[in-house]
Amino acid sequence: MASLRITAFRASRGRLKRARHGLSGRFLALQGLRELGLAYAEVGLRTGDRRQQEEAIRLLSRVNPDADVALRLADSLQRRGDVARAAQL
Repeated sequence: MASLRITAFRASRGRLKRARHGLSGRFLALQGLRELGLAYAEVGLRTGDRRQQEEAIRLLSRVNPDADVALRLADSLQRRGDVARAAQL
């Protein structure tokens, strides 16, 4: 039970810190999607695993594309054969 209380306390402290810095939960969730999508794209590129590349496309399509996201998303789309959509990025 003590570990559950400590975990809850740490989680509430994290929410307070984010609130003080003006970071909304949605922003943090999108940043998490961005980082996870970039990681899937990198691993998919290295291994050639189509499931990882598809997951990268799914995740990266949900965030606002900065230069890194646009590059990885376009590369993943092109590898999938969706050249037209890749060219739009």
